[in-house]
Amino acid sequence: MVWYKRLYTGSLIRRKAEEVKEKIDGENYPPGVWLVALPVRENALLELMPAGQLVNPYVRDGIHMIAGLALGRSEASYLAQKIVQDCLDAGKDTDVRSFLLEKDRG
Repeated sequence: MVWYKRLYTGSLIRRKAEEVKEKIDGENYPPGVWLVALPVRENALLELMPAGQLVNPYVRDGIHMIAGLALGRSEASYLAQKIVQDCLDAGKDTDVRSFLLEKDRG
């Protein structure tokens, strides 16, 4: 699993983010954990999903990078909004893909 270097984390999960990442990398998906993912499909902005969906190889293969980690859907939605706002503030319009990939390299 590819993780964004500057991973966006919700306030409810921030202190346990590293532990949760290790669990997900070990294919153990804690209940209530949601992901904000950059999909492989270039025409999609972001996808929100419960971590448990990664059990399905089709879902797992459809993710280019995990950009955010949240506890619950509403926190994941907030993180997605934050990512798009940061992208707009950086002058990237809504090109979230190039915004995240540039930041990940730097």
